[in-house]
Amino acid sequence: MTAEIQRVLEAAMKLPDDERAAPVTVFTDTLGAEGSDEEIEAAWIAGAKRRLAEIEAGRSKPVPREKVSERLRARVEQAKRGTAMDG
Repeated sequence: MTAEIQRVLEAAMKLPDDERAAPVTVFTDTLGAEGSDEEIEAAWIAGAKRRLAEIEAGRSKPVPREKVSERLRARVEQAKRGTAMDG
């Protein structure tokens, strides 16, 4: 694993639980399809059910897409400048 990947993973792990899925979604969307359409659909459904259960149990709360996008852009800009950003 490169130092850059390690840095990205460390930054992602510092995100609140309700925001950690956003980078995964972005990364997944940019990769080639690995597996059948049925496997991909099943994985998405399982993830959605897990997130819904977390919301219903009060362990997580939804964040509007615009706010997540804004936070991700800010973090990318901070990373480009090589500075840390508090959660």
